Amino acid sequence: MMVKTKCKASSKEKRKEKRGLRYMSGKLTAAIGQTKKVLVGLGNEWKLKDSYIENDELYGKAFKAIKDKSDYLVPFFKKFYLERREDPRKEAFERLNSMLSDKDYFVISTLDDVEISKFGFVEEKTVFPCGNIRYLQKKHDANGVLINTELSNEYKELVQKFDDFVENKINLDSFSPLMYENDELILNQKSAREIDVKYNESAYLPSWKKYNEWIASTLSQDLLILELGTNLEYPALIRFPFERIAYFNKKAYMIRVNETLYQLTPEIVNKAVSVPVNSVKYVLQENE
Repeated sequence: MMVKTKCKASSKEKRKEKRGLRYMSGKLTAAIGQTKKVLVGLGNEWKLKDSYIENDELYGKAFKAIKDKSDYLVPFFKKFYLERREDPRKEAFERLNSMLSDKDYFVISTLDDVEISKFGFVEEKTVFPCGNIRYLQKKHDANGVLINTELSNEYKELVQKFDDFVENKINLDSFSPLMYENDELILNQKSAREIDVKYNESAYLPSWKKYNEWIASTLSQDLLILELGTNLEYPALIRFPFERIAYFNKKAYMIRVNETLYQLTPEIVNKAVSVPVNSVKYVLQENE
């Protein structure tokens, strides 16, 4: 009688296993090289830290004074600072973009303090649901007009005042909230600083639609999910959806990089790897 024996794994299965091990190593270059589609989530480990500005020889003293007495000016001064100094995150953003440049990728981020297209990313392949520093909005109007800061006389006057303040030509009493059509102007950011802000979502919604269409196109396709520095400020935007995608897409693998919140859920532990380091440093050190 002939006894049936268990067949050896097919070449296709061996390639799949090898690919999975490459992903699971946590090495970005090797992992990205094994796929055509990459989903990237950028969290608040990538946010511009106050210490960068506070330690600046020219702008640090002015920033500390504003933080102490004029909270509403803080996001404006951060934008002003990035217009006067090179963004300290520039190398990390550019290195990540270089890794993704020949891939079908999409970036979703909780950051609200960067214009990522300046670092080479295709703007149509990014979405920032928590806001941006490109537009101004009326503080109490979620459906009002958005004003490009480059076209705003109110913002230009504020920038001139910042320059004068840094040079000790004026004091903080010279500042007042930006006003437009009987409402205060703020940067178009989903802020937790003030509870009465009505966030205007219109800037990101077209990109949000493209993002969801792109996610739908990845079903049952090889997909590398990179979650970089995402904490629990807005878990429903990145962490929870990424875990669901990793779980339901049988061809998806995930790398979660986070200095503190690097743990994986039991459902995806066999198809994901956690890297317990700061995600910005992780990207910078990848090719060193």
